[in-house]
Amino acid sequence: MAFDSEAASVPVGGAVANAIHDAIGVRLYRAPFTPKTVLAALSARSTA
Repeated sequence: MAFDSEAASVPVGGAVANAIHDAIGVRLYRAPFTPKTVLAALSARSTA
């Protein structure tokens, strides 16, 4: 029986986005979640 490894990686992006939201309170909607995009989202939140 062969397993497709792609199915296990599909929910990973959502889980990472939720972890970022839980940690810093900013929701990111587009991957990749780089330090630059996280800092930009934090900056946008603090100036809004």
